[in-house]
Amino acid sequence: MTAYEIKEYCIKKGISQKELAELMDISSYTLNNATSADKISPQTAKIMELLIKNDQLEKELEKYYKLKEILKDILD
Repeated sequence: MTAYEIKEYCIKKGISQKELAELMDISSYTLNNATSADKISPQTAKIMELLIKNDQLEKELEKYYKLKEILKDILD
């Protein structure tokens, strides 16, 4: 995980690094320093990986909810 990827994640999600730090339960100072120096700790990288995976799973789950509604409409 690089500082660039973290910044891109924030842009994609429409959140600030401060908001991301809150999601990660770390200080914004820590995250800003890490991204400025491009020295991302293994723990921060793992949290980012989990956030990204969570986003992917939420998108997939949304597809299943839509499918459920379609099937419900067909069967009614």
